[in-house]
Amino acid sequence: MEAVVALHPHRDSAAVRALLAQAGAELRPMYPGATDSEGRRWHLLHCQDAARLPALLQRLQQHADVDAAYLKPAGAPP
Repeated sequence: MEAVVALHPHRDSAAVRALLAQAGAELRPMYPGATDSEGRRWHLLHCQDAARLPALLQRLQQHADVDAAYLKPAGAPP
């Protein structure tokens, strides 16, 4: 399972990163090297314990510094 998180572009993400560290998770840029604010706010969420991912996403969805947090849908073949 892969999760996507969009951080609020005008807020400090330190509180989000602290919450993730406690859960054994981290954010990695979805678009490494992006220079625009829209591209820099999108991240992939990596969690050491996949069973904790749904609860962690719920917490992130309620966080003021997060605009979106969801499981990335699996791709379907054409």
